[in-house]
Formats: sequence, structure tokens, C-alpha cells
Amino acid sequence: MSAIGLAWPGKAAPASLAEWRRAVAHVRKGQRALAGRARAAVRSERSGDKTALEMLHSIGSHNSYHVGQVAQLRQVLGSWPPPSGGATW
Repeated sequence: MSAIGLAWPGKAAPASLAEWRRAVAHVRKGQRALAGRARAAVRSERSGDKTALEMLHSIGSHNSYHVGQVAQLRQVLGSWPPPSGGATW
């Protein structure tokens, strides 16, 4: 279990709609925190060899990559697109 209370899923699908909604809410909370950090970032602020803005860009790219992996795996498992249709979560 991670420090933020969620572990990597051990199964192909959430056990319930409530579990799915908690996971989505957790991701959205992280996105809001990241957006707040991005607004506050100073372009010249550095951490190691990268500026804060470059680090935020890397995080966004990393997360986008994994979203693509999730969509691809769901396609392979026959659970994409969702029953509601379209490319939405």
C-alpha cells in the first residue's frame, strides 16, 4: 500500500463502482495538486538539473504514457471502449 492509501490493482477490474470512483477521485486529486504546483512554479526554480516546469512536464508525460497503457490493456481485455461508448473513463 502506498503512503497515499492506494495500492496498484491486483485484478483486472475494480471490485465495485465505488472502488472505481475512489480510484478516479484519487487520480483527479493528484492532477489538481499538480496543476496547483504548475501555477506556482517559477521557471527558474531548479531541482537538480531541471527547472520546476521541466519536472512538471516530465510528470505529465509519464502519466500520459501510463494512461495509454491502461487503454491498450483494456482493449486487449475487451473492455474498451467503455459500455457508455466513446473514449471516456
